[in-house]
Amino acid sequence: MKTRVIFVHGDNFISEVIQIVTDSEWTHVGIEMLGSILEALPDGVAVSQLYKYTDFTTKCVEVDIPNMEAGESKAKEMIGKPYSFMDGLEGGLHDLFGVSFPNDGEAATNCSKLVAIVLRAGEYDLGQECANCITPGDDDKLLSENA
Repeated sequence: MKTRVIFVHGDNFISEVIQIVTDSEWTHVGIEMLGSILEALPDGVAVSQLYKYTDFTTKCVEVDIPNMEAGESKAKEMIGKPYSFMDGLEGGLHDLFGVSFPNDGEAATNCSKLVAIVLRAGEYDLGQECANCITPGDDDKLLSENA
């Protein structure tokens, strides 16, 4: 079953840092799931209105999730989980220095890791082992190659 992953180009200071460190224009990512956008925000994992990013520069990549039921189940399970600023830092360090970190599970997440967790639960093969090290730019590259 098909859904879309939404990449967002932010324009604040943190977005500029993310762009520099990850060498990507994309600073945030969410996934259309459960009739909304599932995304990890500083207040935690939430569902947002589908039109939330109409005033932003965005890119949508359509993906075919082999097991949508499992993906949606994982999405529901992730709602309310806290945001992990450490995961974001780990993604940046991985992009800058190639450092990988052990997966710390799903207790907390950032936007890129959330999308990876949900896609993998739906049996979509991202081909990257380190969910903690993934950034919006990595998600874009991995999904665009498979689109």
